[in-house]
Amino acid sequence: MKKTLTISGYNRPDYFQRVITALSFCDGASEYAVTAVLDPSEWTDQLAYIAKIHGIGVHIPAQHLGCGAAIRYCMQLGFEASDYHIHLEDDTVPSPDALRWFEWAGRNASPMTLTVSGYNQHGGEAEANFCGYRKWFTPWGWATWRDAWEKHLQPAWDTAFWDGGVQRIRDNLSMGEVFPRVSRIQNIGATRGTFCPSEDFHRENHHATRVAGPQDKTERWIWM
Repeated sequence: MKKTLTISGYNRPDYFQRVITALSFCDGASEYAVTAVLDPSEWTDQLAYIAKIHGIGVHIPAQHLGCGAAIRYCMQLGFEASDYHIHLEDDTVPSPDALRWFEWAGRNASPMTLTVSGYNQHGGEAEANFCGYRKWFTPWGWATWRDAWEKHLQPAWDTAFWDGGVQRIRDNLSMGEVFPRVSRIQNIGATRGTFCPSEDFHRENHHATRVAGPQDKTERWIWM
């Protein structure tokens, strides 16, 4: 099966460019079939140009979907070719070893894991190779398996409040996510986002205080 990754974009070509540039420097990026799903807008042509000059395929839905439906579209597209799929939004910038984290976690997560997160807001003094499990869902750079998608997530997907919907599914199942203690994703979406009301709100609630850099590349992860 292919390794697949989607990036959803709508109205932020500046953020979209940063995500795609960072992805191009990720270990293993060339092994992935990467597709940008662009919800139609006045910025679509610019976003498509950015994707294509980086060798990324482009899908443009026939009509405007909105955030939740666009992410469902991305996941369905990924699972057409893979049993494990990674999704990034246009404001989730991956660290150099982010793909390797998702791969390792996809192989080593417990059966009670519904999703794999690349994000953690406060890494503190944790070692760069520490990871953990929590009963939560974090929407900023995540992955899941075909069986979890088809059995649990897709049937109850809430397009109006998609991440809250996943949270309810997870809660009902008493499952959780695995995550790196030092974030492998930075959320840069301080403006023009669907669920971020202000830059101050972003700084307090979405911005990761510590994010892994090139010096933190990890091959062996430790559960902590």
